[in-house]
Amino acid sequence: PPKCLHRLHPLDVAAFATIQAEWKENCMRCTKKNITIDRYNIIPHYSYGARSCIKPELIKRAFRDTGIYPVNPD
Repeated sequence: PPKCLHRLHPLDVAAFATIQAEWKENCMRCTKKNITIDRYNIIPHYSYGARSCIKPELIKRAFRDTGIYPVNPD
């Protein structure tokens, strides 16, 4: 649900932040190369960045950093 603690949203903490950073970098690269991102090519540009940074290690780290796994009673 919205406005919950980050402990409940491990993907918001690590994974989506990483995707957002990669998306910004991709936009900057396209700008430097004079490539326009429009409704016809936004999906390939976005999905390339998302696929390049979402790895099993990142997902595991997201859960570990939020204290969800391994279970941390504190």
